[in-house]
Amino acid sequence: MMINEQTIQHLSNLCKLEFSDDEKTQIIDDLNNILNFIDKIKEVDTSDVEPLIYMSDRNNVFRNDSETQSTSQKDALTNSPSNNSEFFVVPKIL
Repeated sequence: MMINEQTIQHLSNLCKLEFSDDEKTQIIDDLNNILNFIDKIKEVDTSDVEPLIYMSDRNNVFRNDSETQSTSQKDALTNSPSNNSEFFVVPKIL
């Protein structure tokens, strides 16, 4: 499959984008390079290669879910521009 000006025009209509002539030329070149690269990859013999399911041998590696107190309420309120002794004070938005 080769990308041509009609293909770019069709794609630009679908995407609701406008391209200059220079941009269209660059897009055509870029997309054709991508398609050529894909064709090159298709030439590789993968008949003896099993499909890859996971990227690593590790499976379901989770950290323990533990509750920790990282910032106390008092420490959080000390850096706020406005607060009462328990909560942040913000302007009312209606």
